Amino acid sequence: MISHAANHLVDVYFQYRTPHLPIISRLQVEECLDSAYATTSGHQPPNNTAEKNIFTTYMVLVIALCDLPGPSGNGRPSQSEGCFGSAVNWIENVITYSKSDIETLRTILLLTQFVALCPSRGSLWHLTGTALRLCIDIGLHWETEEQAVGMDPDLLNERRRLWYSTYQFDRILCITLGRPFGIIDESARVPLPNPWTASLDSI
Repeated sequence: MISHAANHLVDVYFQYRTPHLPIISRLQVEECLDSAYATTSGHQPPNNTAEKNIFTTYMVLVIALCDLPGPSGNGRPSQSEGCFGSAVNWIENVITYSKSDIETLRTILLLTQFVALCPSRGSLWHLTGTALRLCIDIGLHWETEEQAVGMDPDLLNERRRLWYSTYQFDRILCITLGRPFGIIDESARVPLPNPWTASLDSI
């Protein structure tokens, strides 16, 4: 059974982080949470998908803990560091056995989201650059009319969400550091993701 604390942290994650960084939908998080609890409690055998779900669950909890006020009024660094350490234990398997580049990109963006809050835990410049290069390799930066008409709507919307999450990280970082953008606007053509999809996922 999923604890009340875990559900509360998922609420915190979506209240404070995803309106402008829609890396993962609430439905995806809830599925990962269910799978992670079933695996760690011995109710389902571990496999590559379960490992990915455990990593994702830990990363969502890590990021939420950065926003959850502690006794001092700030985040909860010790708990956040503990969850991050647990997530890192799974990252090699998650990257190695990722079923698609989309999954790999989501993994990198979750790490980027955490490092943006805790810069001492990694290189935001390196992670953002890696995410952007992967987006371009996949073709997320340029959406054709054929894709818009023929692709599964959920997949299409996810591609748009991941592109704009990466785009925002690149813009914020480059503007802050005074560096050139990783990709100019003229080289990208992607409609905004559908906000109603995120609303339906949270019901």
